[in-house]
Amino acid sequence: MQTLIGRLNRATAAAMAAVACNDVFAEGASAQALTQLEQDLNTVLPEDFKQWYLAHNGDAPEQQFYLLAGHDWLNVDEMREAWHGLCEACGEDDLADEGFTDNDNGVRPVMWSRQWLPFAEDNGYYLLLDLDPAPTGTYGQILALSGDGDPVSLQAASIRQWLEEYVTGLEQGLWVFREDYRGMIRADELAQYEQTEHDRSHQTGLYAPAAVAERREQEAAFQAQMDDLVAQVVPKGSALDDFIQELKQDHAARKKAAGKDTE
Repeated sequence: MQTLIGRLNRATAAAMAAVACNDVFAEGASAQALTQLEQDLNTVLPEDFKQWYLAHNGDAPEQQFYLLAGHDWLNVDEMREAWHGLCEACGEDDLADEGFTDNDNGVRPVMWSRQWLPFAEDNGYYLLLDLDPAPTGTYGQILALSGDGDPVSLQAASIRQWLEEYVTGLEQGLWVFREDYRGMIRADELAQYEQTEHDRSHQTGLYAPAAVAERREQEAAFQAQMDDLVAQVVPKGSALDDFIQELKQDHAARKKAAGKDTE
């Protein structure tokens, strides 16, 4: 698993080579945090999944792009929060619908299950860890849940398989990074995306990729200057420094939550 995680880091960095970005993924979660998550959800996480989170606890706090297959990679606290939110929206009990999914594919025929743990999100679309599969399924298989009422779909038999397929796609150029898209996008979807944005630009005059990129470069340069200035006058590790870092993380989270197409 460590080799696969290393490939994920290198392939992501290579795809983002043209963008000035420090930490892409967060430092690892603690074993205690993962144990607490298991206790809160009354479940046992697959070992590969725990190893992944011990290496990286989701996206870096100040990271503003959707880099995990175009998704926001949730940290442990965000996973718990998203799980609670979906339980509240769908009901505490499993939301059954015998016609909703095909039991032959290893997924239980329900619209929502409390044993589905969201670990990545893209504007209401979730990647889920399935901890209660159908008899023909695999514990820890990966599902996709859309926000528009479509049935859940089976993506991979495990997080290892899902990561292997995604990382291989990154390495082969099947996934590419686009700053104006705010993250990774499948290369075979890029033409459609560019056509959509081209059409929108002619209709509204709002979309200008070059201007967006230039503005982001200016913002990054200004932020770097401000960081240097603050570092000169505020002692590192002081209460004021901690407060400033919290403000920066909150700002980054709010900007990211605004969505990919708000530029």
